[in-house]
Amino acid sequence: MQPDDKKQLLHLEETRNQNMEMTDESLNSRLKGIADEIKTEDMSIIKKPMIPLTDELKLNNEYSKQIGTPFKQQKLSAWQPILTASTVIPWLLAIGIIFLPIGILLLNTSDRIQELRIDYTYCETKDKQRCADLIENRTDWNDNSTCKCTKEFNLTEPIDKNVFFYYSLTNFYQNHRRYVRSRNDWQLLGYTDSDTSNCAPFDKAIDPKTGNSMPVAPCGAIANSIFNDTFKLYYQQPSTPMPVKLLEDNISWPTDQKYKFRNPKNLTELSKFTHPVNWPNYLQDYKTDEHHVAYQNEHLIVWMRSAALPKFRKLYARVDHSVEQFRQGLPKGKYLVEIDYNFPVKQFDGGKSFILSNTSWLGGKNPFLGFGYIITGVLCILITTILFFIYRKFGVRERMVTIDANTPFIYSNLDQSS
Repeated sequence: MQPDDKKQLLHLEETRNQNMEMTDESLNSRLKGIADEIKTEDMSIIKKPMIPLTDELKLNNEYSKQIGTPFKQQKLSAWQPILTASTVIPWLLAIGIIFLPIGILLLNTSDRIQELRIDYTYCETKDKQRCADLIENRTDWNDNSTCKCTKEFNLTEPIDKNVFFYYSLTNFYQNHRRYVRSRNDWQLLGYTDSDTSNCAPFDKAIDPKTGNSMPVAPCGAIANSIFNDTFKLYYQQPSTPMPVKLLEDNISWPTDQKYKFRNPKNLTELSKFTHPVNWPNYLQDYKTDEHHVAYQNEHLIVWMRSAALPKFRKLYARVDHSVEQFRQGLPKGKYLVEIDYNFPVKQFDGGKSFILSNTSWLGGKNPFLGFGYIITGVLCILITTILFFIYRKFGVRERMVTIDANTPFIYSNLDQSS
């Protein structure tokens, strides 16, 4: 190497060292300037006390106790069954064997209940006029006049006690959302100063006595549309018809009577209310007996419990079995029902009927539950049979090979094929 080359190399090295010193100095100066700016702008950021390590650990422990529990983090131990043919088939077979006899028992119990349904939608008067047509043209609902008609029927076999008298409506949607909400439960509890705005437009009406607009009791669409037909039952003996006494008490739920429907402490407080538009009389004029007046009238309580389906029945009365002639039930023979026809159904294409029925430990006549159990049991047994034959034909073979990532012949076969 020549002397000139050595000088050039020394010069280049000296220049590089100077540049590095200048870079370090400029970097230090910039960092110092940033630190000065932070100090001048907000000294609280630098002077903020640090949380001791022990306090920070305590906070972390409390936090983990609050939201770090296994339940909230979904880390609880769980059992997930592995569904195989050997476990599913026995369970389905057991369900089918249990449900099938239960369904047969329920269906047999329901079939043993005696029931007679008589439709009287187009019941006729003595003048052969249909009551449905007569009351359809009624304009004044405060008129106490009513359409009277009769229905005769024959019992071919006696109905054993206890016998209940129901009325039934079809195509009447008590489950409509606005209809269900159109009531005031506080008013039904006897609070006369409760807000009845949710009953609109059935919260106020013109009082027929004073001619002034007054609050309505009970308010709402449910109370306004109460079923108001009445019935009288007669047993037609060869000589003269014998009245069958119908008891109209104890037809509602005891919990409703005790906790949902109460009268004010003083019934005179109801005088500042008028009756609903479709009612001919005031609330305090209606009573089941001396102990069930006004809001505790049991026909009102039964009607205010809305039905879930458009075809429903509600209890009207109980047959009095204290009379010797009807001590064991209703004997076979001819019967007559006198009906005060008031409730209109023609305008919504509905229907009306009355039902005579007894009950069992299962309740009233209802084959749906029995059919449900039978169908479920049959389906379970059918599915069990299908799965059994599939398992026998396409099930697990006797010789089984477990293959995983450590199985050596997988890679050897791949190498041979390649």
